[in-house]
Amino acid sequence: MPRRHSACAVALALAFALPTAALAQEPPAAQARQAVELPVTITGTQILIDGVRVNGQGPYRFLFDTGAQAGGRADASLVQALSLPQAGEVQVGDGGGGPTRTLPLYGIEILDVGPVRLEGLNFISRDYNEGGALALRGHIDGVLGPDIFAGWLITIDYAAQKMRLERGALPESNGRDVLDLHPNPAAPTVTMRVGGIETEAHIDTGSMGDVTIGQATADRLTFQSPPVVAGQARTVSGAFDVLEGRISGALELGPVRIDNPTVRIVPHFRTANLGGQFLSRFALTLDMANQRVRLTPSAQPPAPPRRYGLMMRPPQAGQTEIELLGAAPGSPAEAAGLRAGDRITALNGTPLSEVGDRLPAMMRTSPLVVAYVRDGQAHEARLTLD
Repeated sequence: MPRRHSACAVALALAFALPTAALAQEPPAAQARQAVELPVTITGTQILIDGVRVNGQGPYRFLFDTGAQAGGRADASLVQALSLPQAGEVQVGDGGGGPTRTLPLYGIEILDVGPVRLEGLNFISRDYNEGGALALRGHIDGVLGPDIFAGWLITIDYAAQKMRLERGALPESNGRDVLDLHPNPAAPTVTMRVGGIETEAHIDTGSMGDVTIGQATADRLTFQSPPVVAGQARTVSGAFDVLEGRISGALELGPVRIDNPTVRIVPHFRTANLGGQFLSRFALTLDMANQRVRLTPSAQPPAPPRRYGLMMRPPQAGQTEIELLGAAPGSPAEAAGLRAGDRITALNGTPLSEVGDRLPAMMRTSPLVVAYVRDGQAHEARLTLD
């Protein structure tokens, strides 16, 4: 899950459902339309809806996140800029069973998303641009969940870089490309098989990761080698280590089968998480009214994510060096001779103590010069993603 899901930082979706009084409505000019294509930008696997207007003001950019159930989220900067009135408070968590926290609700009178108009909304608010998320997908003014578009089929086509709303309903589940969704307040949820074990899994477009499971599921699987710490994730519930390992067996979901996949493990997760990296294999259609999903394999499967394979926790403020936990097999880090126990002191000439929130962006920049200390001797390794 870690939404991306880099080895160092990830922003996962909020989960607990928030009641809202609004239903999706359309201005008169849109009422006769059977299909609407929304103005979106897909950055990595993040689905960004452009041109959103809030109480007549804008345009603003919102993240579409299937993990933001039953409503939306307003960034703290948007609340301040529009002086939105507080409407109460709500307990929220990350959907995996981690700690909850209390966040304020703010009222929005009118929200225009393309031709779709919504009225009488209460949005959770916090800072959605903190940490590595800003470097990975840029500033957002809020988050929209699937229940915002009540009465529409929602199709996300990652390969075509499109998001479409249309009238109608999906056919009944056939166990292949059309699947039933389980009642779950955290996110649309399906049943998948991993390593021969059935488990429920959230469909979470807000996560930048691939496949993440909990420790209870991991304990029932056979791994080709012991999982290792791949980085650290942060959600509304807090920060925690994320492990990674390759299983012996297959992942099966609807029309797709992946043999011996690499999965990530978040110990407290009770439900697996399918992030944008996994979902980008499909054109995904959600029918929230009938609780179904259609998964159509993409004609252009996404390229595997480019990563250096540096397994490490993000540095804390003022930290001058950090221990490398390992180098992913077959990665540029392994090819450069980096190994567990090396102490990284600088990246691209920037002392580790000054890297801060730039770390995710650095991990996507090529080349990357890693300064490190081994056995008391200083070294440098030049890594490339090409």
